[in-house]
Amino acid sequence: MENIISRIFIFLVLILLFNSISTAQSFKKEYDWKPFHFLLGEWMGEGSGEPGQGIGSFSFEFDLQKKIIIRKSSTSFQSTKDKNNFVFEDLTIIYKNPETSAVNAITFDNEGHVINYFINFSDDHNELIFLSNYSSNSPRYRITYSKINNQKLNVKFEIAPASKPDAFSVYYSGTAHRK
Repeated sequence: MENIISRIFIFLVLILLFNSISTAQSFKKEYDWKPFHFLLGEWMGEGSGEPGQGIGSFSFEFDLQKKIIIRKSSTSFQSTKDKNNFVFEDLTIIYKNPETSAVNAITFDNEGHVINYFINFSDDHNELIFLSNYSSNSPRYRITYSKINNQKLNVKFEIAPASKPDAFSVYYSGTAHRK
């Protein structure tokens, strides 16, 4: 009986050891962030749309030893006949989903939104597209960063109603250049 207990114990220790090694190796694997390189750095931009004319800045920077990319933005909107001046700010965390190996993002903003996005690139890797998850009771969002050249981007933010989740219309668009 003691021999069987010893074998079971050794078997369990080996399973735990192999599982720990496997987990450590998968954690060490680096995601290839190369498609994001055209966005890295600090940007200044201006644009217009439903919220009005805006001027702002945003950045894409690595964090946590290149395990994630942080996007921060701040846009000041001029007064309109319906709204006073206001500042819109958000923070986005771009990460490799450990369960699916897909690249996802989560955005938090100063209006209280928390939005989860799937991330896709165009075939030529000159466009990065954030597409929010579908929900039957909330709008769907899409943000597209289109590379014009190494110093300039087009940025477009679109919204689709919950009842027509693929019927996007432009809410805000603009152009940005590297600082």
